[in-house]
Amino acid sequence: MESKPIENFKDRLKYIIERTGLTKVEFASRCQISRTQIFRYLKGEQSPGKKFLDNLNKQFPKVDMMWLITGIISLSDTEMWFTPFRDGDLSFYNWISTLPFDSQLAEMLVFKAMDETGVVLEDKDRMVFVDFVKKKITHNLLTEVVEQLSLVKQMIKKNK
Repeated sequence: MESKPIENFKDRLKYIIERTGLTKVEFASRCQISRTQIFRYLKGEQSPGKKFLDNLNKQFPKVDMMWLITGIISLSDTEMWFTPFRDGDLSFYNWISTLPFDSQLAEMLVFKAMDETGVVLEDKDRMVFVDFVKKKITHNLLTEVVEQLSLVKQMIKKNK
């Protein structure tokens, strides 16, 4: 089953709490906020303050805070790239498919192919095809990255 990107703060926070294995109340306690406060965040009634985010970061340093707050993966810190995705709930494949350039690239390729082939797709059909192309590009990119990384790993082993 394919996972979808987590769109908003309250759902990303919910995801993180679930991954910790703690109850919401235990999580709130670890982050030094009240039970009421965590439920406000989880309902989307209130945005978190700096103190909560700082405490969360101290208690759970592997959480990508940029992702938690904005939904954007923090590409400046490679250790955080796959957090929270590394635990398998969201795969690297799905993570790549959330990159902003990916949809634009797929749409540009579809328009180019439509021009070259003379095929005309209605908006709804075109968007379905764009999604297909995006997934195909993502799959091929992931396959290539994995293959290249395997080669690098072999070279490192040989040099040791």
